[in-house]
Amino acid sequence: MKKLLILFSISLILFQTSGCSSPATTVSPKALGLFQKGKAAYLKRDLKSAKIFFENALKEETGFVNAQVMLGKTLFFMGKVKQAGEHLGKAIKAAIFHVEALYYMARIALLAKKPANAAAYLEKILEVDPVNARANFALGSIHADKKNYKKAFFHYNAALAEESMLARVRYSYAARLAAAGLKNRAKAILKPALGYSAHTSLKKSINTLWRKLK
Repeated sequence: MKKLLILFSISLILFQTSGCSSPATTVSPKALGLFQKGKAAYLKRDLKSAKIFFENALKEETGFVNAQVMLGKTLFFMGKVKQAGEHLGKAIKAAIFHVEALYYMARIALLAKKPANAAAYLEKILEVDPVNARANFALGSIHADKKNYKKAFFHYNAALAEESMLARVRYSYAARLAAAGLKNRAKAILKPALGYSAHTSLKKSINTLWRKLK
């Protein structure tokens, strides 16, 4: 549950800057109004209310893909992973390259300890959005866990292109470089992160790793 809360905090940041994307569809004013109320509740972390609004939006418009995705995300952060997957799966059937749906299906696959399935979802994202930081970071981590450092470092480098995750990506990348015995390269990657704004626990991890590398 702690990991889900951390992911939810990251999700809120990315949600506020990029939003949910899917092919343009026409929905009724009532469904759209319910969806907007759901987003407002989601941003306030009122997940129970958000769930109800998104469910009601789908009752009005069963083909409302973004409502399907947001309901899936809400259920994911409520810990109802199986139900989340059902809704996200429906969204992908309607919009096979829906980035948010694919990303959260990857997270679900990782929770189920199915990294190969997660990688497939993430690669699908990169087909349409090659510089997607979250997908590159997650895929890099999957490759690193398998000690496939060449692929891991390729995706970490791609993830560095987006500033919203720079601190986390630099820390993880540097830790993997250090594990591979590349101490100087790890220091070079980690040093800029010392000045980045990050939550307390991540900042502490960055500083701890920096002291180990000195």
